[in-house]
Amino acid sequence: MLIDKFFDMCIECVDSVRLHQVGNIKRASAIICEAIMADRGFYVFDHEYLLSSELVSRAGGAAFVRSFKYTVPSTLFNGMGGMRKRSIEKINQKQRIKFDLDFEETIIERTFYENGISKGDVILINSSSGEEYPATIVAKVAQRKGTRIIVITPIITKNCLISSKKSKKLYDYAEVLINNHFPLCDSIIDRFRVNQKEIPMGGITSVCIGWALIAETIELLVANGIKPTIYRSVNIEGGEEQNLEAIHRYDTLGY
Repeated sequence: MLIDKFFDMCIECVDSVRLHQVGNIKRASAIICEAIMADRGFYVFDHEYLLSSELVSRAGGAAFVRSFKYTVPSTLFNGMGGMRKRSIEKINQKQRIKFDLDFEETIIERTFYENGISKGDVILINSSSGEEYPATIVAKVAQRKGTRIIVITPIITKNCLISSKKSKKLYDYAEVLINNHFPLCDSIIDRFRVNQKEIPMGGITSVCIGWALIAETIELLVANGIKPTIYRSVNIEGGEEQNLEAIHRYDTLGY
């Protein structure tokens, strides 16, 4: 049955991560612990994926995990008063792409500035390809700012994707690279022969890695005499009040 195949593949991928990536997870956790002990921040970025939603502000999760988000305006002019469609079409496509990327990089850099993210902070970047431009631009800005970079991405995509020879890859920015061991192009099952494998795996393995990172970091902090702030479920009696106290504690202590 397909459901059995799915669970078998989940277990296989997670077991592979556990067998081959624990050392890298521990190295990354040590970097996060070092940053928190030095009163620096830890941020998570994964453009439109699961990880930042899963690790941030969760019951049982650590308050020191912060999400890195930014917004690019969908348009810079009024549709009724802006350029005519024919005028837009005259713009060279390569120039337009370069302008868009430069503009997005400027917004990302401004977001770093507004949030005080700089040298000594740590950012965890998750990508299903290791090539996608939002992740690589965030990494580029982070490197320029002196922010330490941890990357979760599949090594199997290296030199296999269309853009692999056109730009610097996410792997190249990583101080610690954690391979999430999911298959090329993410999907895992080829049961129905519909010209494309079904069921993506990247979210599952990346979330497992993310929580392993947090668990190891908490253990390191406690071993160094620091008790990190942990959120409680708001569905438990007193949970909402405790979380308000947790937010205040984090703002005061930084962990």
